[in-house]
Amino acid sequence: MSDESQKPSDAEPSAPHNDTSNPNQKTIDTAAEKIISALTRINRANRKADAAEHKRTDSREKRRFVIEKIEIALIAVYAFVTIFEWRTFDSERQTMENKLQANQRAWVCEVGENATPSGDDVVLTISFKNTGKTPALHCNIDMFCSASIASIPRMDTPQNPSLFSKTIAPDQEVQSVRMNVPIKTIKRSDQENSRFYFWGTAFYDDIFGKHHWTQFCYSADTKDFSIVEFRATANHNDCDNN
Repeated sequence: MSDESQKPSDAEPSAPHNDTSNPNQKTIDTAAEKIISALTRINRANRKADAAEHKRTDSREKRRFVIEKIEIALIAVYAFVTIFEWRTFDSERQTMENKLQANQRAWVCEVGENATPSGDDVVLTISFKNTGKTPALHCNIDMFCSASIASIPRMDTPQNPSLFSKTIAPDQEVQSVRMNVPIKTIKRSDQENSRFYFWGTAFYDDIFGKHHWTQFCYSADTKDFSIVEFRATANHNDCDNN
């Protein structure tokens, strides 16, 4: 027998072989795979849930935005209808108030004229009457005269003092508005027959605090320096519309 066959082997012992057929190891691997799979599914489900929640949130925001726009539109329509109704009511109220005031206010108008010779003058007397149902306050009446129609203005300026200044009661007539017109104003050159003009305005207030005016204007034809006919002219015969 040789020596070599009797020497102990110097080779290192081999590492123990991992036996994959171990039942415990298989159980662990299977459990790990299941856990990973479950976590993956949970993560996927969470992402889907988050996406669905975002979609629901977006949908709610869109619905809320649409509802808010509808609310704003309804509020605008309501405001428009309210303003329209208020204006209609206010217009009707103002119309009724104006009709009431027009029915109750003072109305001063010229109701007569007369001319009387007096020396070198002709005395013009104008009658006025308050045909309204309430007093004509602060009534001031002015009168002017000229041989030229071009001298008649479109509107008169209140004079101070006036020929007449007082309150006229309802249905009261006054005949104290007088003006002396010199014959030389009536006479044109050496003509015995001529025409001259006299005009004026009655200014007054009503009890409702509104200011009013009434104009008058006449032409006067003369013969032998005596007035024989009065005629209302087409201009300067107007009143206010308040």
